[in-house]
Amino acid sequence: MLTPLNDVLKLKSDHLSFHTPGHSGGMVIYSLSNAPIDVTELSFSDNLLNAEGVILQSEMEVSKAYGTQNVLYSTAGATALIHTVIRALRSKGNFLIFGDAHKSIYNALRLYVGKGYAYSGLDLKGAITKSNAGVVIVTSPDYFGRTRNLKEIRSICDDVGAVLIVDASHGAHFVFSQNLPKSATEYADLVIHSCHKTMPVLTGGAILNYTDEYKASILSTFREIHTTSPSYPVMASIEGAVERFDREGEVLYIKTLSKIAEFTKNAKDKPYEVVATDDKTRLVIETHSDALNIAKGLEARNIYPEMVYGSKLVFIVTPFNADKLCLLQQALDSEVYEGGYESVSFENKELIELNFQGEREQIPLEKAEGRVCYDGVGLYPPGVPVILPGERIDSQKLDFLRSRLKLTFGLENGMVNVVK
Repeated sequence: MLTPLNDVLKLKSDHLSFHTPGHSGGMVIYSLSNAPIDVTELSFSDNLLNAEGVILQSEMEVSKAYGTQNVLYSTAGATALIHTVIRALRSKGNFLIFGDAHKSIYNALRLYVGKGYAYSGLDLKGAITKSNAGVVIVTSPDYFGRTRNLKEIRSICDDVGAVLIVDASHGAHFVFSQNLPKSATEYADLVIHSCHKTMPVLTGGAILNYTDEYKASILSTFREIHTTSPSYPVMASIEGAVERFDREGEVLYIKTLSKIAEFTKNAKDKPYEVVATDDKTRLVIETHSDALNIAKGLEARNIYPEMVYGSKLVFIVTPFNADKLCLLQQALDSEVYEGGYESVSFENKELIELNFQGEREQIPLEKAEGRVCYDGVGLYPPGVPVILPGERIDSQKLDFLRSRLKLTFGLENGMVNVVK
């Protein structure tokens, strides 16, 4: 795979800068180590919002690696791409969120569509028909490395003529190894990858894989949403990571999965257990206790998990940290596990109409039972609402959130927005 963007940035890294950004390409402080390639839209560096040169060439190379027709870079994370696809497809009919979804999806529906539906039951086709949905949004994999049956979902969408969007933010690496789940790019019309989550990409680096059918609307909408000051180091890191994984991914993940298998084998007869996942590089540890206390012990040893959720710890294992799993295991073995922690799971089996209309008011969380939620409220991470916009707030979910207020999004000083 060619790396046109990295090549030109390296070639011009010693140019005399009289342009933004204000560090002028100098090594001012340690955190500016990427300064020599942190440029703006110059004659040699192209323009992300109207790519015709090296950025377009770079995106085309990445699309070949993913086996898709088009790739679009984002340096404003997957959120900018989620907003782009939802705004670009708003004329396709109603939107149905199938399963859990990141809060950015609900925010985009509020901003650009004004309505939507959510469903987590077994009759997807029935939910599409009942909601008259023209667009189905699915998250796969989720924060716990679980994937959905995208082949079946694709078939259902084809039967009813619905567009399929997959938020595969945590699955950018799948396409580079036969030992990982199938990539969402094999099934969906539009797939969003947050590359920095699982690949050696700088924070904010994401890509959208999409078909030619949506090219004009995607590009015009993207220009309205994405910042006009994209990060060249972030774009270059996307290109560089994909090039390396395209070249070495199979070997890298064979070694990585071997280390994970060794960790799992050694975890037998421990007070914690490894949870089976579809993406084996997403290491999920069930502690059978309050995982927050375990996480604090790990942090005291300078080990930081990706997420703490109830009784579970989640770790993202990559080819670049897999050899440190032995240190993680030693730390886990040193912790004290107090049993009796009950994990809670919420799924909306019925079709929910998302309410983004009307006026709102703020009330204390303890007085919110029975009221209709205006904003989504949940835990971050994973950034998935526990209470959806338009959902009536019940006591079980209130109790769940009360015990985790420091991790909760959608609240302001203990106040929640409800429909007035």
